[in-house]
Amino acid sequence: MQVIHLSQTSFEYPGGMNYQYRILLLYFFLLSTSAFSQIDNKRCKWVKFTSDPFVLDSTAIFPGSLRVVYPATGTIISLEGEVVKLKSDNAPDSVFLCYQIFPFNITKPAFKRDRKTYDSGSYYREDFTYKYGVPQTKEELFSSPGLNKSGNISRGISFGNNQSVFVNSVLNLQLEGKLSEDVSITAVISDQNIPFQPDGNTQQIQEFDKVYVQLQSKNASLIAGDVVMKNKNSNFLRYYRNVQGVQGDYFYKKDSTISSVTSVGAALSKGKFSSMQFGYGMPNELLEGVQGPYRLRGPNGERFIVIMANSERIYLDGKLLTRGFDFDYIIDYNQAEITFTNNILITKFSRIRVDFEYSDRNYSRSIINASHHQTYKKADVYFNFYQEKDNPQKPINYELSNQDKYFLSLIGDSINKSFIPGVDTVSEFSTTKVLYKNIGTQANPIYAYSTNPDSAKFQLSFTQVAFGAGSYVQDINTVNGRVYKYVGPGNGSYLPVLLVVTPKMKNMATIGGGYALTKTDYVFAEIGFSKSDLNLYSELDSEDDKGKAYKIGYINKGRTFSGLPSYKLSGSIDYEYDEQDFAFIDRVRSTDFDRDWNANSDLKSSDHIFNTFWSFAKDPANAFTYKFSRRDRGNDVNGSQHAASANKSFGKLQLMSNVFYMNNNTASKEANWKKI
Repeated sequence: MQVIHLSQTSFEYPGGMNYQYRILLLYFFLLSTSAFSQIDNKRCKWVKFTSDPFVLDSTAIFPGSLRVVYPATGTIISLEGEVVKLKSDNAPDSVFLCYQIFPFNITKPAFKRDRKTYDSGSYYREDFTYKYGVPQTKEELFSSPGLNKSGNISRGISFGNNQSVFVNSVLNLQLEGKLSEDVSITAVISDQNIPFQPDGNTQQIQEFDKVYVQLQSKNASLIAGDVVMKNKNSNFLRYYRNVQGVQGDYFYKKDSTISSVTSVGAALSKGKFSSMQFGYGMPNELLEGVQGPYRLRGPNGERFIVIMANSERIYLDGKLLTRGFDFDYIIDYNQAEITFTNNILITKFSRIRVDFEYSDRNYSRSIINASHHQTYKKADVYFNFYQEKDNPQKPINYELSNQDKYFLSLIGDSINKSFIPGVDTVSEFSTTKVLYKNIGTQANPIYAYSTNPDSAKFQLSFTQVAFGAGSYVQDINTVNGRVYKYVGPGNGSYLPVLLVVTPKMKNMATIGGGYALTKTDYVFAEIGFSKSDLNLYSELDSEDDKGKAYKIGYINKGRTFSGLPSYKLSGSIDYEYDEQDFAFIDRVRSTDFDRDWNANSDLKSSDHIFNTFWSFAKDPANAFTYKFSRRDRGNDVNGSQHAASANKSFGKLQLMSNVFYMNNNTASKEANWKKI
């Protein structure tokens, strides 16, 4: 160890000072600097007394170090961030304050990137790059400064011991902004190998696989991709479809009295509308206390269907239910099964109606809609058209021969007879197929399962029919597949046939309008024309394809009286006539409409309906209403309905009453309903 003696050292500057002396001198210099800095952070100053908040120093003050030196008592001081507040009962002219400061301003924001470079969705704005901390404009081949872009693209490889290597690809892209001064765009573009079907156990469903591009300007809009088509103003034409296509709208407004809206769309259908009922005395009965699952079927009895997500509307005793674990029901869209939660009590007397769209890939189905609504001063007119049509030349699930099409052309609208033979002749025997041999005659064949290569020449497809209408039953065996055994006519529930869903077409056109007589009085009228063809392969039974309906009425929008200025009298009177062959696109009546009339909805008959409704109301808690209906539907309905309600509030006391009475007397039946 070397010992340094300062007293014996002679300093030579600059070259004579040795290394150890220089290190020791630097140490004392740093120590003195540190001590000076510790003393220098204390400050004192006189401040004129004020009750208003003020900033004492430009740097941050150390919390707890601020104190009042003069006057010694009577003055209270507080520090909130950089702001100082004084409070004193004597209010001296000046105060002497002492405090300590930090060596740097700790309240100044510190960041790597300014928050201004992020948009409202916390996404980094790609139109800025940084160079030496200064934002620079990003160079782009096609500049789009008003367009916000976000998304992702991913690639994955899947492999296993039972499959080859393949690549999964996912693309998600979102665009939003302005293409020009007048045109804005909103786009969601995705490409996924595996489609996404959400679970029906929540109230709100996010449709992740929805793909569309929407262009919008001041007077027009255009959307292409996954589109929702729904009806405009009409009494007869109602529809709601999730489709893939194009929908365009054009808006025109000259002033407050002249305006118009035109809409045109064309698409390919993703689903098909259907309605199903469960309840006492119906083919689909409910079980006492059983919450589910209850399976939905297609209109032709299809057992295995896929429900379109968020398309279902479920009514219990006429009340619309809410989807979700915490609400009324959940639904499995892939299995087409509904399960009710404990919030709903299911009994055998409950009445449930389900409106839904299901995936129907039997034919390529096209949809066309168009509408125009014109307002001119006190008058307005409108036109609506809608058509959905299957393409009979492009069946998807099966191939139809010319002989099959000829057979379907002979059955007309009897679609319950649309069976074609389910027998195919195989060219060679195979142990991997379930094959049959003919043990009957050529004119009356009877098929039996066989493993003999010389006689097993037929491959059969069986369809389940009503018990007693078939000749085969399912056999119990160890074969890897279903085998059916012949048991004789009338003893089985299967036949070697295929049920073919016939291509269909439905369309409707409506023309209507109205005129405002006064500010509160309005008259209207509408006529509708429909066409419904149940079998496009056949021209038979076409005389009942077309029908028409019309409706006229008067509406009072609310009239006040000098004696009771807070109450308004409003009402309506209308008459409707529907021909027996007039076919609605979707249901337009309430779920309990035919039940309240004790009517058979499957019976075809002309319908005459007269309604009048009047209300004298201040608000929903203070209202008196009365409705009268008269209906004549041939031998099914000939009667009237009366419905009245009275609500009155007296402070916190609320009185409510409802009365309903229906009388329906025909030559074949008599029905009366009374509900209080």
